Order: sequence, then structure tokens, then C-alpha cells
Amino acid sequence: MMMNIANHQTHMMFDKLGRFRFMAGMTLRGPWRDEVDVYKFVEHDVAPPNTRVIIPIQVHGSVISHLGDAGLLSNFDADGVITRRENVCLTVTTADCMPILAADPISGYFAAIHVGWRSFVAGIIDNFFQIGRGLGMSFSRTRVFWGPSIGSCCFAVGPEVAALFDESWVENRNGVLYVDLKGAVQDRLISLGLVGENIGGISDCTSCNPDRYYSYRRDKNSPVQMVTFIYRTA
Repeated sequence: MMMNIANHQTHMMFDKLGRFRFMAGMTLRGPWRDEVDVYKFVEHDVAPPNTRVIIPIQVHGSVISHLGDAGLLSNFDADGVITRRENVCLTVTTADCMPILAADPISGYFAAIHVGWRSFVAGIIDNFFQIGRGLGMSFSRTRVFWGPSIGSCCFAVGPEVAALFDESWVENRNGVLYVDLKGAVQDRLISLGLVGENIGGISDCTSCNPDRYYSYRRDKNSPVQMVTFIYRTA
């Protein structure tokens, strides 16, 4: 799925999702002092007025929280949130892990999911499909978009981590093992029912692009990460 991306100094928008009444994008490496600074920008400069920005406490697990039609969630542990509400903006933070956004134009449900290697092998993608089907999502029409994450060029792992992935997503280069997390995620999405042409994203490696993205492996002491966001339009 080809994406038309509008670039800005502070953030970029994933314009293609606008066709389906969803606005989405992510912040970039910028003049932020800390993560609170980034979220203030998302709340005041990105999200529509009177919109609640939802910030899950990410624990590299497999929990997907459903934000129903009543009540608001705060201070909850989850690595993904799904809802169909029009007055909330879902977010995840990443700095090498994959931020995944999903939007179903039929049911109106949308989700923001944080996928690192731990949450992937724990089954967070499978949990998203199970919850989504229970809510009535149409996965034959759902669009999925991922933001930049660490690429197979830089994602060196030990043998204990490599063993958790299918060998088709592991490459041995001069005795060092590298995992293709994007490839493994895309393969899982398709195997669970998404249409290949409805899946797309940004192939940039966060570790290879220090001027544009934060990277945990490269910037271990940085107090800032990227924030990926999605909300429904009226």
C-alpha cells in the first residue's frame, strides 16, 4: 500500500489514512526536552480541540486495551489500545520498536500498537486480531500502517532472541545474528487475515537515521522518543 507522507520539521502525517476519516502521524527528532514536551505538542498542536490524548504505560507485553464508548482510561499498562471513539487520540511511543496503526473504515475501530520483539513473540498481533474480531472489525478492509523502526541492517540479537523467530527472518552475517522484525510482523498480519495491499509503512531504520529519528540502541540516554498518533475525524 503506497503512502503519501507530508513532512514537517516537528512531525509527519500519514496522509493516506485521511481517505478513510482517520488522521495519523508521528513526531520526529526535534527540539524536545523530554517526553512530556512531545506529548504537549501532540495535545495542543496535532489533536483536535477537546480531544483526550490516550497514553498507555508500555511494558513490552501483549495486552491490548479496549477503550469503550463510555469512560476514559488513564494510568493503565498496555502496549496497544483500540477504540472507535471520535473524541480520543491514541498514541504509542517508540525509539526502535515498531509503531503500528490500524484503521477499519467499516466499523470505525482504530488502534495504536507498540510492537517490539518481546511483545511480538508474546502474541500482541494475535491479541489485536482476537479483540478486533470480537468487536466486529472487518479485517478484509482494515488498513495497517507502521512507522519507522530498527531495520534488519542494525537489529543484531543474541541466539536466545533469534531462536524465538522463524529462521526466514533471521540472517547470520559474519557470525552475528540479525532479525527482520518488519518482515516477521507483516507476515503475521497477512497470515491472520489482512490483505497485503492494505498493509504499508515507512521502511526507514531508526538506528541509521540519527538526524530524523530517535533510537534506543543508538541514544540510550535520550529522554525523548517518537510519539505515533491516530484519531478519527468527524
